[in-house]
Amino acid sequence: MTSRTGDAFVLKGGTALLLTYYLPRFSIDLDFDGRSPSVDLTESIQAGAAAAQLPVHSLRDAKHTPTVHRHMLHYRDDVMRPLKIEVSYRQAQQIDEDDVTTINGIRTYRLEKLASLKIDALVNRTKARDIFDTSFLLHRYPEAISDDDLTRIDQLIDLIGLNDLEAIMQDDDILNRFDLTHVAVSLVENVLRMRQERGGE
Repeated sequence: MTSRTGDAFVLKGGTALLLTYYLPRFSIDLDFDGRSPSVDLTESIQAGAAAAQLPVHSLRDAKHTPTVHRHMLHYRDDVMRPLKIEVSYRQAQQIDEDDVTTINGIRTYRLEKLASLKIDALVNRTKARDIFDTSFLLHRYPEAISDDDLTRIDQLIDLIGLNDLEAIMQDDDILNRFDLTHVAVSLVENVLRMRQERGGE
């Protein structure tokens, strides 16, 4: 879809990590930062669904505010979970093209920016997939984690503890094929290792 809409949108979140940086978990929802709320996504969504050979049962506008547009694409049959396509315009004026890249035709953020956004999400909402994705980033791309973000992760670990990190992930069906104890322990150990390597305590 981003190839059809020029520089109006930037893919972010788990699907961006999956499609461009080899995140090993399944992710289907499409989350974008957008520049202009006046751009109508309907035609691009329908064209993208056709290109992916998704039979569209319905496409509805689930939320439309000055800061967020959310579409729900129902495909295959009514019992399937719909595809959520959400565009946030909260950072419309702050999208820096130096943070943006194109990988395999996908306009997304550079890894350092995606990592920082993911850690923002982890600290602010601490959902299962944010924990998993952050553990992946710490293991696979430690150089993408800034010192400030590393400190924020460390503070979160101190606040909620290893056991709760694992417990939060247990309720997510998408993650149930992974060894979540290993994921949580890896996150904690990599934070400790990286702080030691960078001269932290």
